[in-house]
Amino acid sequence: MTARIHTRTLGLSLPAILGVAALALAGASWGKPAPSPFDYGELRAVVIFDDARPKPLDTFARETLRLVTSREYWSAKKAPHEFLTRDPMTNLLSLLFEPEKWKDIRCIHLAKADVKKVLGVDSKAEWISYNDLRASSGLKEVFREIMRKQQVDDKLTPLEQKIGELHGVLNTLDGIFFGTDIRVVPVAQSGGGLSWKSLEEMASDGSDETIRAGLSGMLTGFTTQNPEGFNESARKFAHELRARGGGDYPSEKVLGYEIQYNAFKPFRKAWEFLLLGAILFGVAMGVSGRYVYLAAWASTTVGFALSSYGLLLRVLIAGRPPVSNMYESVVYMGWGVLLFAAIFELVYRQRIFGLCGSLMGVTVLILADMLPFDPAISPLVPVLRSNYWLLIHVMTIVISYSAFGLAMAIAHFSLLFYLFAPGKKEIIRTSNAFVYRGIQLGVLLLTAGTILGGVWANESWGRFWGFDPKETWALISILGYLALLHARLFGMIGPFGMAVGAVLGFQLILMTWYGVNFVLGAGLHSYGFGTGGQGYVMGYLLAEVGFMSMVALRYKFLGGMSAGIGAESQSPERLPKAPAAEPSAT
Repeated sequence: MTARIHTRTLGLSLPAILGVAALALAGASWGKPAPSPFDYGELRAVVIFDDARPKPLDTFARETLRLVTSREYWSAKKAPHEFLTRDPMTNLLSLLFEPEKWKDIRCIHLAKADVKKVLGVDSKAEWISYNDLRASSGLKEVFREIMRKQQVDDKLTPLEQKIGELHGVLNTLDGIFFGTDIRVVPVAQSGGGLSWKSLEEMASDGSDETIRAGLSGMLTGFTTQNPEGFNESARKFAHELRARGGGDYPSEKVLGYEIQYNAFKPFRKAWEFLLLGAILFGVAMGVSGRYVYLAAWASTTVGFALSSYGLLLRVLIAGRPPVSNMYESVVYMGWGVLLFAAIFELVYRQRIFGLCGSLMGVTVLILADMLPFDPAISPLVPVLRSNYWLLIHVMTIVISYSAFGLAMAIAHFSLLFYLFAPGKKEIIRTSNAFVYRGIQLGVLLLTAGTILGGVWANESWGRFWGFDPKETWALISILGYLALLHARLFGMIGPFGMAVGAVLGFQLILMTWYGVNFVLGAGLHSYGFGTGGQGYVMGYLLAEVGFMSMVALRYKFLGGMSAGIGAESQSPERLPKAPAAEPSAT
């Protein structure tokens, strides 16, 4: 027996759904920069040595603008010197060639109210200028305390961390204004390889006259708005740098991958197609026929392919698995959700997986952009410099989060029906059976990954297990989910309890994944530590508290038991079979 979900049950209409989809896909064209009269084609691929790795100047420009202004395409329309939204390369060259114009522009992003209070700026202000920040007595006072704490190895408060980051922004701008951070001049070493000289060093020692002439021509062409002169000088500048680097200069192929990744933004395009796929899967659950279902599959497949392409580009650029930092683990987790959802959907063809998987994929990819995770491709810290262990340990751990995330999404789907349509008993039972399977898969992967992590820890740190916070919370997560599976297996909880447990259990994963790194900030896994995002996470937790409170009230006071799903002890192994012919709506 199958249960059918109508779009009217969800309060949706087809025109409204298609309207939302159109807006989502139209978002790809929002915020594009004004066309530049200058040709940056070869200049983008000029290599700059920054953050312990050679990278294209295009990447450096984008990272710099994100660091300073919090966005790649930035405009200062309310600043003393008005700029249009421009290409990051245009803004970087303006910083280098026209530094005085920038010092009074309010371009440095201020995130928190307590930071604004320390700096003595209006609580509604979003940016502050270089000169105002440099002159701030509040900044100087807090930074002195930061220096004192660093000397005694004392932990900084969140406010001090943010002030320290702002001071780092000032140093970054100084490095560009004076050319000390523009390390683009390759110098061949006698033993092989390259060292990198900054523009300031090149100017000081009077060397590399050809390169200096190209730079001077670029400056003149840029400041006088002479595209022909700028473009010719830029080509000579780029060719001379590559010639100086010789065979040790990074390959054009790898540089091209990174420039393509920067411009194409595959993860952003992926969530747009996934959103459309989720909407179409929702429609397919209430519409007869297979065309909407196939359209949903097509859109979700494109989203999955784009996400896979983004991960592949990061692998080709970095030469390692894409799970070395929080940003990479989040997008990889979203990719894993889509993979598992597709496999289950192909096997059971129940449409629950397509809907929940695509919705979860959209959510994860949007959060990767919204939360303060650094998307930069950075070199690995020494403890992680083993592609073998990074592949089998970290990727196994993170993809287990994908299975738990999919189970959690399906559990929400089930509980929403329990709240608003408790008569749909078949769809609720079916959903909760799939929740059980998702948790089984997650426990298997998380246990394997944790054991593999112990083997790696024995090689790196000389001990298999040390109750490090990350290790401890991984163990707590495994035990929590094992308790849930056993409670269901022995009839201590029914399908309803399984769904509630899947939602609550994911909070253990959240603590293991985000809490240890961004809240506790303690232990040997310091390479994964970060700051920020607590507001978003707290908002999610409060929303879950509200949702689960509604579920509890429904269960206790509005007939949860009488709905026939609260104490149901049906074996969790009894899963619905896939339809023999056309996939039926679930």
